[in-house]
Amino acid sequence: MERYEILTVESPDEIVRAPIARVDCFRWMSNGYTPRTEAALVYLRGRGFLARLTSFETALRAECREEDGEVYRDSCLEFFVNFAPERGRDYLNLEVNPLGTLHCKFGPGRAGRRVLPAGVERPRAACAVQPDCWTAELFLSLAAVETLFGRGDFVPGEALRGNFYKCGDGTSLPHYGMWSPVLTEEADFHRPEYFGELVLV
Repeated sequence: MERYEILTVESPDEIVRAPIARVDCFRWMSNGYTPRTEAALVYLRGRGFLARLTSFETALRAECREEDGEVYRDSCLEFFVNFAPERGRDYLNLEVNPLGTLHCKFGPGRAGRRVLPAGVERPRAACAVQPDCWTAELFLSLAAVETLFGRGDFVPGEALRGNFYKCGDGTSLPHYGMWSPVLTEEADFHRPEYFGELVLV
């Protein structure tokens, strides 16, 4: 199982100090397209969790503008996370394209996921496109985590479960990359049994 250490920080700017998780396991396609992709995750003490994902690709597809739409068909960066694995299998799947369009649902797997209940603060997504790469930042507030997972306190040593992904089903070169390998025969990111360990430090 892959393991990542989540730094506890006071400011979003400190994410530059975070370890890099390399999304370098590409499976299920044989077209040779494996764009360099990296992820970082920090715990903003008392506020929430901030993930930053960057992919070094330039031929972007960015068409979906519908919230919770099919962003996975565009150039897409994804973060799936279970903040309370000791309590069950439910996880959040956050998927975003270069336009900043966010797809976010909650549940135990591909089947049974649902949109966030009314009143739950929706995760925030912001994207920036550069000449040689694009970056997505995803912020999840502690209030939302507590409502969905029943816990809002996090201390060093605790372990979450999750994965970082890169895909683009409808791009000219479809691809499926992941940080923690998913060992299924068919392409399927919604497999929490293959999530890696995310440990607060």
